[in-house]
Amino acid sequence: FIFLGTRHFKINLDLKSDALTKISLLFPLTAVILAFFLVFIVNFLESWTLDERLKRDHYPVDAVKFLTTNNLGKNLFNEYAWGGYIDWQAPQIKVFIDGRFAGWRKSDGSSFLADYLAILQGQCAVFEKYEIKTVLVKKDFNVSCFGDFKKIYEDSVAKIFTTP
Repeated sequence: FIFLGTRHFKINLDLKSDALTKISLLFPLTAVILAFFLVFIVNFLESWTLDERLKRDHYPVDAVKFLTTNNLGKNLFNEYAWGGYIDWQAPQIKVFIDGRFAGWRKSDGSSFLADYLAILQGQCAVFEKYEIKTVLVKKDFNVSCFGDFKKIYEDSVAKIFTTP
């Protein structure tokens, strides 16, 4: 605001300027700075701990704890965006996909990302070749390939299914 006022509108901010000009530039600037400061304080208070920050950012914090507590990490199908988080929080769980897999190719030339997308589109033949036992997905996730799976966990972010 000050840049626009001083450069483009030829407003002079020296000590000889009138008070009205200074107030018209300093008041909005102060309001913007105060707004940024208050947003920072609110975010800081709402996410006092790392777990709270991760929950606020919609990571499956409690669901991953449930997986590790109940030893359900075998043959996991997971949400693409959560693969890195699972690797970080539960390295003993082998994820189906994470952000690194986008460029990886299997020995036959196909890609994990293509298989993941095929499963999301309901191509259950691709799904069956992985022998998936556990599924960790977003709460609103719905794919026909998981119709026979039993829901064993759900919270505000994620749900977990397992084979019957």
